[in-house]
Amino acid sequence: TTRTLSLSLPIPFAFCFFTILLPLLTGFSAQPIHSLLNSQVASLARSRPTCFLILLLAFQLIYETVIATVSLTYLVPSASNTCGLNEQWRDLFRNKNEVAIRRIQDRFNCCGFNSLSDMAWPFPGRRVNATACVEITQRTRSCAVPWRQAEQVNAGLFFAVASVVLVTKVRHFCNETSRYTMGLTIGSS
Repeated sequence: TTRTLSLSLPIPFAFCFFTILLPLLTGFSAQPIHSLLNSQVASLARSRPTCFLILLLAFQLIYETVIATVSLTYLVPSASNTCGLNEQWRDLFRNKNEVAIRRIQDRFNCCGFNSLSDMAWPFPGRRVNATACVEITQRTRSCAVPWRQAEQVNAGLFFAVASVVLVTKVRHFCNETSRYTMGLTIGSS
């Protein structure tokens, strides 16, 4: 999240926040799910999962799917992602956000967006020409490609979080379910 923000990537902060929240919510809900399944085993009269359990698991599955899907939209190269990066850079340049553009250029050792003089910092003006960044820093590449790669790396991390949470939960749920069904089998004999 801090990397996404510090590099001014066009990934919404809310998405970053909800991705970080995902493992926390899953961790906090693991105990109630475990308790519900254990109470089901103890009370053989109720051999079906409660409505709350089903709703909780469905909510989490939808939540994880949304995080994974949105992550994939930033991970897979597409024209809309390039457009999003272009718009973000253009907004930074239009608003004369020297701190953000300079941070990106310094981080990736680059100048400008699509070319070395395309919306680069130092901003062109009366005494500053469009090639000032190259003249001052001697950099030889534009920022679009490395900045796009940073977006993909962050999206990959978000996708990994959603995937790891899902796989961990499925494994845990399968273990709990097998214990639950073993309890039913032992209790009915």
